[in-house]
Amino acid sequence: MTKFNQNEYINDYKKEHYSQFKVDLKKEEKKELDELLNAVNLTKKEFLLNSVSKLKEEIKMKKYYVHSGTFNCEKRGNWIYNGDVFNGNDNNEIFDDVFEAREFYDSIKLKDNVEGNNRYSDYKELYEVDSNIDSIDDIDLDKAKLIIDECTFVDYM
Repeated sequence: MTKFNQNEYINDYKKEHYSQFKVDLKKEEKKELDELLNAVNLTKKEFLLNSVSKLKEEIKMKKYYVHSGTFNCEKRGNWIYNGDVFNGNDNNEIFDDVFEAREFYDSIKLKDNVEGNNRYSDYKELYEVDSNIDSIDDIDLDKAKLIIDECTFVDYM
C-alpha cells in the first residue's frame, strides 16, 4: 500500500479547482497598487473580485448595437465604393447584454460575391451605445464606441 502524500494531494486539488491570474506591472505600478491595497486593507484576491463585480455592473449600464449590411463596389480599374445595398444581410439589433450582443454578432455569416463588374461584400459591426437608446433610429454612430467589426472585402478603396 502506498503512503498518502498530503503535498501531492494539495497540489493536485489546486490544479483541478484553481487558476492563477498573472499580470506584469512596472515596479512603480506594483508599489502603488500594494500601497493602495494596504491602505484600505484589501488582499489582491479581494481587489480582483471587487473589480470583476464593478465591471459587471458597468456592463449592465450600457447597451450594445449590432449592425450588418452589404456594400456594393463597381470595377473601374480599381473597386469603387457605390454605397450600401439591401441584400438580405441587414441585421440591426440593440442588446442590454454584451454577451448576447457578441453571440448575435458571431452568428452573422458574411459573404463576398462578384457579379460582373459589381462586388457585393458583407460587413458586421458591434458598438457600445448610450444606455438611454431605445430605438435604432436614435443611434448616432459618431458617438458610439466601435468594439469590433469585420468585412469580407476590405481593400475596396
